[in-house]
Amino acid sequence: MGRGGKKHKRGRRPPPPPPPRHPKKKVQTVVDLANSLGCNGMIMVLFETPSGFALFFYDGLKLLLPKAMEDVWSDFANEHLSKMLFGLNATKFLRTRPAPFSDGGVSAELAEMIKTVRLPGQTLAVGKKEYAEVIQNNLAIPCLFNDVVLEVMWGLKNLMEFYFPGENLKLTKEDTSQMSEGLKMILDRYGLDGIEVKPDMINKSIVQAAYNLYECDYCVNKNADSLRSASHFLWKIPRINHWDWDLLKLATALMIICYPEEAKIKDNASKCLSMTEIAVLVEHAPKYGDHILKGPCAAIYEEIVWAEGVKTRAKVLLHSLIRQAKLAYETEQAKLLEKPEVISWDVA
Repeated sequence: MGRGGKKHKRGRRPPPPPPPRHPKKKVQTVVDLANSLGCNGMIMVLFETPSGFALFFYDGLKLLLPKAMEDVWSDFANEHLSKMLFGLNATKFLRTRPAPFSDGGVSAELAEMIKTVRLPGQTLAVGKKEYAEVIQNNLAIPCLFNDVVLEVMWGLKNLMEFYFPGENLKLTKEDTSQMSEGLKMILDRYGLDGIEVKPDMINKSIVQAAYNLYECDYCVNKNADSLRSASHFLWKIPRINHWDWDLLKLATALMIICYPEEAKIKDNASKCLSMTEIAVLVEHAPKYGDHILKGPCAAIYEEIVWAEGVKTRAKVLLHSLIRQAKLAYETEQAKLLEKPEVISWDVA
């Protein structure tokens, strides 16, 4: 009995209130990304040379992709690749004297060049944060500046001799001290242990060798989804734990299942699979061989084997080039230290 003679009803406690619903984050599509940049994703790049500015067009969608920091530099590994992929040429070049950015404004010449070339709604990528602020404030043009844009600027500097053959190519200390982050990832992955590749050591041969390794990785990794999908049944096979296998090992296992009687395939497989694993795959091949498209599997396997072979040779070349660059760099530094210090005396 409660107070006032009323009985309390015994029963279950009311359920807790449901958790607040958070709106789902909208996943941006390629169309959304293109619309954010204008002109279907085609941006304009304002590139600074030692004596002026040039304008280029570039596929801005590449700058917004998840792996942009790893990939963008490869578009500028050599002049033939850059021209073939984009027809990338300076649409306009302006020699600027005096400085085009001063007192928080943009010179009339540079402003006219940008307005003449730029399409309505097009985003402008610039190499310095202060340039972005000044152009946005004075010309009301949306600008893009971030670490990925700096990869584009590095690439254009790498090809400056190609795009501006008559230009004074003397770069500033700031220019020579920069290195592409994407290039650095490749050098860290495949470079020599114990040798740090400094920006001053980078030359066109090293860039090309690193690009070859990048392309080998691409040839292998582009097949990842197909191989993972085709291998979904491997977990049913006893004594086969394929979850931590690399793509070469996975492609080899699938080839054994598709062609269990091919002696050459089994011989090559011994380089990455144990004899026990090969025997188990051959034993269970009749159960699963018909579930795999043999033609595409064979094509992927051959491409990966080819890429891994090229990668081995490319690593040897890269290591040789790094050793040469290190020796040349150390020799140059030693010469600088040997130069006598010039002391000026003020004569009263």
